[in-house]
Amino acid sequence: MVDRVLGQLSLADGLVWSDVTELDQISRVIDWVPIKALLGQRSGPGRGNISYPAEALLRCLLLGVWNNLSDPSLEAQLRDRLSFRRFAGFSLSDPTPDHSTLWRFREELKCDGLIDRVFYEITRQLEQKGLIVKRGTLIDASFMQAAARPPAKPKKGEEATARPSADGEARWGRKGNKTVFGYKVHNGVDDAHTLIRRMDFTDASVTDTEPADGLIIGDEKAAYGDQAYYTHARHARLKQA
Repeated sequence: MVDRVLGQLSLADGLVWSDVTELDQISRVIDWVPIKALLGQRSGPGRGNISYPAEALLRCLLLGVWNNLSDPSLEAQLRDRLSFRRFAGFSLSDPTPDHSTLWRFREELKCDGLIDRVFYEITRQLEQKGLIVKRGTLIDASFMQAAARPPAKPKKGEEATARPSADGEARWGRKGNKTVFGYKVHNGVDDAHTLIRRMDFTDASVTDTEPADGLIIGDEKAAYGDQAYYTHARHARLKQA
C-alpha cells in the first residue's frame, strides 16, 4: 500500500485560495511534525492499494469533530468547501476520502490507542502557546451518524429479532427530539476560545452525563453544562475543588 501524493497546487488553486481563514491560522499554529511521528506510516513496502496519508485523514477527522459532522456529512464538505480542502492538504484536483475511509481510519486510531495521544499533543501545544486560558470549560455532546444503515426491523411474519447493522458498535441514541443511530462525541471546550481540551467517543446510547467527569480538566475556574450534566454529587465535588 502506497500513500497518495496530495497538495500539488495548480494555477486554479492559487486563484481561488487567496483569503486566509481561521483554519489556516490553526494549521500554522500547530506543529504537525510530532503528530505525524505519533501517527507513523500507513503505507508499506512494495506495490498495492493507494491510501491517504495519516496526517491528511487526521486533519479530516479534526474538521468533523470541530464542526459536529457525521462521516457522510464530512465527506460532502471535504468535496465542496475550499477551506476544508486546504486545511486537510487537498488541492482542487485531489480526490477526497469517502465516509467509509474516514470511519476505518478512526477505528485504526482507536485500536492503536492513538486518539488520546494525538489529541493530548495538540492540546499540549495550544496550552504552551497560551491559547487556552483555563477560565472555564464548556461540556457538551453531539451525535455522529453511523455510515452503515441501522438494524432493519423484522417484516411481518419474520422472527422478532431485528436484522443487525453492518456497524456492530453503533447504537440508537436520543437527545431531545433527535434520534440517531451511531455515536456520540463528548467535548470539554475552553470557553474563551472554544478550543477542545478533552474529548471522548461513545456509542449514541450513552447518556451525556456518564463521561462528563472525564471532560473536566481540574485546572479551570468553572465548568459549564446544561441540565443533563447536573448531579448533586458532581456539584458538591466541583464546589470543593
